[in-house]
Amino acid sequence: MNYNGSFNPKYLTGTQLYFAKNTATVSSWNDQSPNGYNLSQAVALQQPTIGVDSVDFVPNQHLFRNVANAFSGDSEGYFFFNGIYDSSAVNRLFHSADNSTNNFDFFILTAVGGVGSNKIAIGNINSGVTNVVRANTTTLVNGSMYYGWFRFDGSAYTGWVNGVTQSMAITTGSNNGLGFSAIANRDNICIGASLRSTPVYGNTKLNKFFYISGSLSASDLWKCQEFIKNPLNYD
Repeated sequence: MNYNGSFNPKYLTGTQLYFAKNTATVSSWNDQSPNGYNLSQAVALQQPTIGVDSVDFVPNQHLFRNVANAFSGDSEGYFFFNGIYDSSAVNRLFHSADNSTNNFDFFILTAVGGVGSNKIAIGNINSGVTNVVRANTTTLVNGSMYYGWFRFDGSAYTGWVNGVTQSMAITTGSNNGLGFSAIANRDNICIGASLRSTPVYGNTKLNKFFYISGSLSASDLWKCQEFIKNPLNYD
């Protein structure tokens, strides 16, 4: 369905990734942005399943693309997401990592247990130093849909989840707001796992995910927020 008659974030200037459940298969998920960074998985046991409103991953299942230092020129941008929370394991919405070490990774995920439990977080590992910041205002509910965005600008991460501007709390390290340009040696982009030298997996149920580099006008931000709310908004 079309939101607001014609709006779709894939047509905005700066859209660099756009994955929507309606175009996913178990072996591939096409990127509808101009980059065409389609994700794939040839190994049957590592392929996700397609749910009613989400693409569903359990441990070892993931879709990925090998691409060197994706978006390394970006120091500012927005990540939009819509999914169904599974509290039984870390939900790994997005990773871009170095496959030869565990020292470089950019990620969006949820925490299970301990500090930041049942929150969604954004962070990075840069030269082995980990920084994680969570959206601390909104607690995710097992089995329920959540949606929102994170923004980075090189100074701090900010967030908006389930219609609420978030208080950002530090889980580890600092709120440095580092974008892709600060995280070197990355070899891939992935949904469902971090493909480091020691891969890590989780449970993820993702409806939509898109990334827009640069800034957004107030009008375009509002349109993206309205679009991401509804799991039936695709095209």
